[in-house]
Amino acid sequence: MILCAFDDPHDELAAEIFRRLFPDREVVLVDARTIFAAGGGIHCITQQQPKV
Repeated sequence: MILCAFDDPHDELAAEIFRRLFPDREVVLVDARTIFAAGGGIHCITQQQPKV
């Protein structure tokens, strides 16, 4: 599971909450500030990739 991070002290707390809610999944924090600054979101980097 990809979880947005914002270089905030609460990022890890949020990740721990998700880890408890979804114990069978890996929760990965991704610094989303650059993505959002460019007008995107996590969905923009997790879309399907075309087959080559």
